[in-house]
Amino acid sequence: MLKSLLGKHRVGRAGFSLVELLISMFLILTISSVVMTIFVAGLRGTNRSSAEADVRQNGNLALTQMSRMIRNAKIFNGVSVDGASNYTTTCYVPSSDPTPTPQVYKSVKVTSFDGGVSTLSCPAVGETVLTSTSATFATPFPLTDANRVIVAPSSCYFTCTQESVTDAPAIGISFTVESLRGSGAIGQSVEQLFQTVVLPRNYLR
Repeated sequence: MLKSLLGKHRVGRAGFSLVELLISMFLILTISSVVMTIFVAGLRGTNRSSAEADVRQNGNLALTQMSRMIRNAKIFNGVSVDGASNYTTTCYVPSSDPTPTPQVYKSVKVTSFDGGVSTLSCPAVGETVLTSTSATFATPFPLTDANRVIVAPSSCYFTCTQESVTDAPAIGISFTVESLRGSGAIGQSVEQLFQTVVLPRNYLR
């Protein structure tokens, strides 16, 4: 009889009570939640760093290339409001307003010392890359990587200002680069504005 009672006692102590199971589940869920939070935060930080690098590299490279082409051009062929109409080489606009709002343009055309004519263009509607068109390339050459970043057409424009009709024009460049790495739970959208003003060193028109 004693053996029988001991056997029943062992059977009764073999499993876990409901309270013990609930406590275990709570601890597991809590630890899992903390681990997932740390994991997602790490992924988000890594993704944002990569997105910022994409934006900086593409924006700086495009800005440097366009600035160099305009600054070192032999001839300034003008600016165009849409890249299709006539290019104007005179940007002087007399005005009684001491700080007039400058006209914005979508394309700049210059001639290099080797005789090549290049056109720098903002993205057209439906496009997302800055381009350079010249006789060297059969199609417009992208200045930004469409697989990594986009340039919204509405964010891109050129300006052209002159103190007088005889002065060299000051060409302003402005565009915003946005990362394509997304803005989901892990990804974060990153964008940056790039701007500069360039004076052609060898002003001819």
